[in-house]
Amino acid sequence: MNTSKSMTASLSHAANRCGSRGFSLIEVMIAMTLGLLLAIGIISLFGNVGRVNQAQNALARLQENGRAAMTRIVDDLRAANGQYCTNSGGAGQLASGSAHSYQDTLRAPMVYAKTLTLPDWGTPLPPTGWSANTPYPLTPRYFLQGYECPANTCTPTIPAAASLPAIGTSNNQRAAAADVLTVRAVRAQGWSITNQVRNGNYLASLDVAVPASNPLNFGNGDLALLADCSSSRIVAGTVLAGSGTATFTPANNFDDTKVAALDATGDARLFNFTRDFRTVTYYLAIQDDPVKPGRKLSSLIRRVNGGAAGIGTTDAIVDGVERLDFRYGVEAMSGATYFLAADEVNNNTLGLTCPPAPPGFDQAATVEAGCLWRAVKSIEVFLLLNTVDDLGVSAEEEKFFYSLSGTTAQTPTATLPSGLPKGSMFRREFRALVTVRNYLP
Repeated sequence: MNTSKSMTASLSHAANRCGSRGFSLIEVMIAMTLGLLLAIGIISLFGNVGRVNQAQNALARLQENGRAAMTRIVDDLRAANGQYCTNSGGAGQLASGSAHSYQDTLRAPMVYAKTLTLPDWGTPLPPTGWSANTPYPLTPRYFLQGYECPANTCTPTIPAAASLPAIGTSNNQRAAAADVLTVRAVRAQGWSITNQVRNGNYLASLDVAVPASNPLNFGNGDLALLADCSSSRIVAGTVLAGSGTATFTPANNFDDTKVAALDATGDARLFNFTRDFRTVTYYLAIQDDPVKPGRKLSSLIRRVNGGAAGIGTTDAIVDGVERLDFRYGVEAMSGATYFLAADEVNNNTLGLTCPPAPPGFDQAATVEAGCLWRAVKSIEVFLLLNTVDDLGVSAEEEKFFYSLSGTTAQTPTATLPSGLPKGSMFRREFRALVTVRNYLP
C-alpha cells in the first residue's frame, strides 16, 4: 500500500513538472525575432507616414507662398502707369483691317515742382532740348521700368539713386541672376476739389473736401498731384487744413505764379504725389533665417517708395524664391505683340516704332531713349520657389520645370544662381500674364 502511494506521488510530481515547463531558447529567439520585425515594420510605417506628411505640408506651403507672391505682384502690375483718369493709349485696328494706329496718345503730368525726385530713380529729366527751369512733361517711361539681370549686372543699369542693395550672399544683399522691376501708379482716392481760385488762366489756390473717413496725409515737403481727367500736374505748395476742408496754395515751382488752372468740368482731385503716387520695386534678396541660425534664404522683396522712413516700406513677401524673371508684351504698330526681356525693350533690339510721345514732347526731336517702355501692354511673371526646408528628397524629385530654361526637366546645380547651396527640396514654377490695364484706351 505504501508502495502504491509512492508511485502515485511520483507520477503526479512528474506530470506537474512537465506541465510547468518554460519556452525553449529557440522558441524565445523566434518570438524575439518576430517581435523585432514587427517593431521595425511599425517604426518604418510611422517614419514613412511622417516623411509623407512633411513633404505634403512643405508642398502645401510652397503652393500658398506662390499664390501669395503672385497675388501681390499681379495687383501692383495691373495698376502700373495709373494716373487716376488722365492716362490713355493703345493701338487699334483701322477700318480697312490692314493696319493699326494708336487710338490715343499717353498723357504725361506737367512737372512744376523744382524739387521732384522719384523713389528708386532720382531726378527725372525733361525731354531732350527742353528749356531749363521751366515746367516739363514727365514721360510715362518712368512709370514702368524693368531691368534684365542674368548674372551680376543689369541692363539697363539700375540708377545709383535707387540705392538698391549690392549683389551678394550676405544678409539683405540682392540675389544674383534675378530681374528687378519698378512700377508707379496713383493708389489712393484723393480729395475732391470744391473750389478753384484763378489768376487769369493760372491757379492761385484751391479748396478740397476732407471727409473724416479720408483725412489729409500731407507732411512737410510733400508734393501734390492735381488731376482733372484731361491733364495733370505735379505741384509744390502748402496745405492749410480746416474743418472738413483744406486749401492748397502753389509755391516754390517753376514759373511760380503760372501753374495752369484745372478743367472745372472734370472730376478734379488733389492727391499727395509723394505718398499716394506709389513706387513699387520687386527684387530678390538674401536674408538670414531668424528660425535656424546660420541658414540663409532667398526672399521676394517688395519695396514701396524706396523704403523711405514715413512714406515707404521694405517687406519680404515670401521666402524660398530662387528665380524672378519678367517678360514684357510690347505692342507694335502692326498690332503684333512681342514678349521681350528688359534689355531688349530698353534698347529696342527689334527696331519697333515707339508709340507717339505725350503732348508736350517735340515729335521731330531725337527719339526718347527707352521710349518702347511706353508700348508695354502686358507683363509675364515667372517665379521659381522651393520648399525652404531640406526634405531629403531623391535626385529625381529635385527636378523641376522653368519655362525660360526650356521644356525639359531641370536638375538644380550644387550652387544656385543666387549663390546659395541647392539643398534637397521640391521646386515649383509659378507664372502669370498681367495686362497693364492703364495702358488701354
